[in-house]
Amino acid sequence: MFNASYGREMKMVNHPRRLNLCKEVFSSALKNKEELEGKPLQQEAPRTEKGESYLERRRRNNASAKKSRDARKVRELQTKMKAEFLEEENFRIREELMAAREENIRLRRVLSGQV
Repeated sequence: MFNASYGREMKMVNHPRRLNLCKEVFSSALKNKEELEGKPLQQEAPRTEKGESYLERRRRNNASAKKSRDARKVRELQTKMKAEFLEEENFRIREELMAAREENIRLRRVLSGQV
């Protein structure tokens, strides 16, 4: 770790108190997880309680989300194809430029009599 105020490198030291604190936090988190896993999951409410309008909104939202994901995939594919095309075109143009520069050098030599 670098401390800008001192302008020198500081080493992290594994202090025994820090290690014990980390172990305590980890073990309490593990206990909480075990307690949560032991509880029964909530049952889904019957359709009549949720209401048909809610279910219809969910269906429309799910369809809209799928449409949005599909459109994003199409845009990403188009972008990828365009990038590949532009890379190939860039390569081709660079080759043409190199050939034109070589011809320019050759013609200058011819004009100056250095054949």
